[in-house]
Amino acid sequence: MLNKKIMKLTKTQPLLAKRENPFRADRELDVRGLVCPLPILRTKKALSEMSTGQVIKIVATDPGSVIDFQVFAEQTANDLLSFTESVDEFIFYLKKR
Repeated sequence: MLNKKIMKLTKTQPLLAKRENPFRADRELDVRGLVCPLPILRTKKALSEMSTGQVIKIVATDPGSVIDFQVFAEQTANDLLSFTESVDEFIFYLKKR
């Protein structure tokens, strides 16, 4: 079941990248230049300081973060609202459960 969700999000990614993101972030986290597992660990720490329902925007450069954040959201029951890719950057919006 997890693989189906990952594939679905990955396949829709180009469509999301073409439009502006409608989500307002309560917090932004810059993890550019960091590789696994640091982007996830920093996100986990930031989420622990946030309230339920708040949204965090994460900017990463590690290509592995695409799968990492999908799995992280699934395992923690946080909502991965959006994933976009721009030149060498990946932008994620997560909503804290």
